[in-house]
Amino acid sequence: MKNLHRKSDGIYEARMRVRPTDPITYRSTGRRDKSVAQKLLDDWYRQMEREAYGLVSITTKEKTAAEKPLLRHLQTYLHERSILGLNDRYTLQIESKLKRLFKDCGWSQIRQIDKASFNAWRASHGTLSPHTLNEHLGAISGLLKWLIQNEHITKNPLEGLACVSKKKWEKDSPRALSQKEVVSLLAEAGPRRMLYMTAVLTGIRRGELKQVCFSDLDLDSSSPGIKVRSTVSKNGKERWLPLAGELLDVLRDAKANQSACSTVFQIPTWETFQKDIDRAGIAKRDDTGRKVSFHSLRHTFCTAHLAAGTPARVVQALMGHSDIKLTTGTYTDTAQLPVAASVNQLPSYEASKASPHISPQKSGFEGHLVAEGDKLGLLDALSKVLGIKEFRQGLTEFVKGEGWWALQDSNL
Repeated sequence: MKNLHRKSDGIYEARMRVRPTDPITYRSTGRRDKSVAQKLLDDWYRQMEREAYGLVSITTKEKTAAEKPLLRHLQTYLHERSILGLNDRYTLQIESKLKRLFKDCGWSQIRQIDKASFNAWRASHGTLSPHTLNEHLGAISGLLKWLIQNEHITKNPLEGLACVSKKKWEKDSPRALSQKEVVSLLAEAGPRRMLYMTAVLTGIRRGELKQVCFSDLDLDSSSPGIKVRSTVSKNGKERWLPLAGELLDVLRDAKANQSACSTVFQIPTWETFQKDIDRAGIAKRDDTGRKVSFHSLRHTFCTAHLAAGTPARVVQALMGHSDIKLTTGTYTDTAQLPVAASVNQLPSYEASKASPHISPQKSGFEGHLVAEGDKLGLLDALSKVLGIKEFRQGLTEFVKGEGWWALQDSNL
């Protein structure tokens, strides 16, 4: 005996019994589509028949796990990961992603996890970046791997699913702003000028800026800067960003008579940022289709440093990246780099002009053929336009200072 019963919430329930003497088994399909629910019913009934007549052997452990709610499996999984030293912030991120999948895909028990429902969820969330979609796949794959290791299941039901390609998303990724665009944005930002200036001169993420408190600002020491706490930082590691010039003065004025636990910045909505972009006369998309978003300010910070000749390893630490490929690839807008100007630094190979030796370039890092006088060119020009007289000097002291490596030790 097998049939489907439609519950009041529209979800179909499967009712099965192989032999007249067997008790009826009730299972929720978690589906409102009758054809999908019928397929699940047929699969479950076929499995029950094989078990009833001894054609397959399922361990008691697997049966118990199959009836246990997924949320309870998740709690045990996260508890074990926490004991093994998994970062608390990362644990919360994993929990959030898995609970989202459980809810959106209708998964309440292990047997409901399948490729069809996951692919349907992924297709309906096309606005999420490939990186975010792939993180969700990684989160559920980690849980399923743990279930296999603990003998709760014998096979990963999502085995063979591929990650989403990033090529399409790259065309829609944020771009860096030019020097002129930054100046225009700050001129039209009004009360948000301090926020945008901080974002473009420190590279701190939007979500991190939202949680920066006045106690995180050290504005009166010999090396003033902003601390991004490990509990706030996206990668769970603390980092220190130096401050100088007008931004330092602006933050000092803002900090006066403020509580240490008060947050420094009011983060605008997407709509407000877009209005600021419009008033500044900045095109929302460039010729290649890349957009301007708040994250563009972080891209601008990274690109400006590399264009100025700051060593990539230093920029990586400032950005808080674990992989330098993110720094030199994803976050570097090659359209803003002085590619044409760099050609003039090459030696001449004409016999009448060639010198017996290529004149050495002054650089603190071997292999970076950038003249010392040009090393901070772009940032120097930007600082002059913004009126930040101390910015170039502060950056130079930061890169060469003896205390820098100690301050960045957690990011190395």
